[in-house]
Amino acid sequence: METNELFENKKINLVGFRDIDPQDKIKIMNDAAATYNKIFKRVANEITITIHLKEHNAQHGKVKSTVHCKLDLPGLFVNANATQWKLTQAVTEALQVLSKETFKKLEKPKSPK
Repeated sequence: METNELFENKKINLVGFRDIDPQDKIKIMNDAAATYNKIFKRVANEITITIHLKEHNAQHGKVKSTVHCKLDLPGLFVNANATQWKLTQAVTEALQVLSKETFKKLEKPKSPK
């Protein structure tokens, strides 16, 4: 499957992913599209997912990746973060937290005003 097909008709934004390995980018795009589809099935509304990458140089040439994910849905905004030595693990972890937090907020009954 082409990577362009994964994001077709989906609002998924990748920020800071310029110089990453093409194989890692494909895995990240697959994970993002799967998370989008999983959430979209529950809400059936327009959603936007933004995945922002920050890399931190550490000792001995290793790079630590911090990933910030944001979900924007009418009436709901969810954030999730993850930091790992391996970029794909950080993205996967952040997307899992994002979907769990989204489902928690969707299930939570709204208090009467």
